[in-house]
Amino acid sequence: MPRAGAAAEVKKLRARAAAWARTAKGRRGGAATLTAILVIVMALAFLHDYWKAAFSTQPPLREDTRAAAREKAKDLARAVEARLFVKGRIEGDAWTSAQMLVALKEVFRSASR
Repeated sequence: MPRAGAAAEVKKLRARAAAWARTAKGRRGGAATLTAILVIVMALAFLHDYWKAAFSTQPPLREDTRAAAREKAKDLARAVEARLFVKGRIEGDAWTSAQMLVALKEVFRSASR
């Protein structure tokens, strides 16, 4: 017949083993959480410029792109003015042409910023 003391000792060993397993799981879980957080932070750091450009109302443009947009706006403004003013007089649908000129002026103003 087993002794009562031996049963208590086995209970203690089982309790210690269970406590050790819980702490090992906790350590593994903590390491996994830390790893996940580091991966997320690194991804956000690398994608910061992408998100900034993707969700900005005025994304940053390179200078050559800005210059091309300004030149295109100037070309469109010259074409509208050529259509609007013939021999020094207003020709065609003046209201539509005036609206186009105002829109181009706004585009030009925002492109030059």
